[in-house]
Amino acid sequence: MNPISDSQGRQEYPETQLENEIADIRAQIKSLTQRRATLTSTLLSTISSQSLLKRVKYAPLPDETSTTSSIYPGNESPLLSAALAQSKKHTKHSQECLYRMCAGATMFKIKDPDPNATDDGRVYGVRIEVFSGNEFLSPYYLILNRPYPNSLALRLHRHTIPPCIDLSALRTKYLPTPINNSQKPKKQNLPRLVRELRRELVSYHLRLASVESLRAAICLNNTNQRSGNGIKDISLADAEGRNIRINWTNGNLGHVRIAKDGRIEQCVVMGEHGRERGIERTLMCGDGHMLGLAKTLLDFDSV
Repeated sequence: MNPISDSQGRQEYPETQLENEIADIRAQIKSLTQRRATLTSTLLSTISSQSLLKRVKYAPLPDETSTTSSIYPGNESPLLSAALAQSKKHTKHSQECLYRMCAGATMFKIKDPDPNATDDGRVYGVRIEVFSGNEFLSPYYLILNRPYPNSLALRLHRHTIPPCIDLSALRTKYLPTPINNSQKPKKQNLPRLVRELRRELVSYHLRLASVESLRAAICLNNTNQRSGNGIKDISLADAEGRNIRINWTNGNLGHVRIAKDGRIEQCVVMGEHGRERGIERTLMCGDGHMLGLAKTLLDFDSV
């Protein structure tokens, strides 16, 4: 079967073109369905809508007179029941999101079922919430216990913190191990540990999100290959998310070092004849932050 040329001159077979159109339609249906669900939940969760649903639910039956002593609560239609259920579900979800935003870290107690567990099985947990990319990520957990005799000092037993976060340094600083000698033991500070750890986690995920935003901004603009030196790829060079590798189509290779708060600390670009200091100065002369790096790359004609 003969191929068909599209508006950009690319040739596609009818089967491929039809599959692409079906995929686009399915993506549009999914997006519209999600938008309808969001709008429905938002509308039903408003105070005026909830008040109206409650009035309809507990309204008297049509054949009842105004002198009826009781209100019949069972005159619900399936549509009304579905609306009430959806309203309760969205209200519960909004309350959970609000709690997770306001209480970034919560503590709870659990019981170790092992009869030989330390401290009679008493275990303390800390849940750390992180919000990134318009959604809550999977919580991080710290599991602590009290294994030291005649002491209320805590010890970090288990955790789910990524390896790229220097938890050992924070633990040594804020949860020191008690010393059995005449020296005065160092005071532990669990709230400070959790606060510093959450700051590290939020910073880590913000750096990852900024790199993804940078990739999306570059990929959305295909006019950056004006001089034949367009950007080929942008990727992370380490697990911590503080070193970014930029590859250009002309063979240039750049490394950008960013601080924990997203500021650009250092930039090195290597070309065919050595360091490209002009490109380095341009990348460093922006607003000095990852948020402005995409605009700098797109506006730089020679890159």
